[in-house]
Amino acid sequence: MLLENRLNNLKDKTLEYAKEHHIKHVVFSRESVSKSKKLLNQLSQVGVKIYAVEYELDSVFGMYADYWNYKAN
Repeated sequence: MLLENRLNNLKDKTLEYAKEHHIKHVVFSRESVSKSKKLLNQLSQVGVKIYAVEYELDSVFGMYADYWNYKAN
């Protein structure tokens, strides 16, 4: 499982990295989903499961997000 900050460091090699290292799951903060729609759509297309999380005080809430529509309008 990869976290959003690691994916952001990979820049435009993210999809290649995910395939090469057999990444099955990624985690993004809920706020970042709207900024990363293209990447999330690409990852979803190659079978990577996407989770969105919300950080609040000392708690983390998450949800499986593969059925969200990531296509940019």
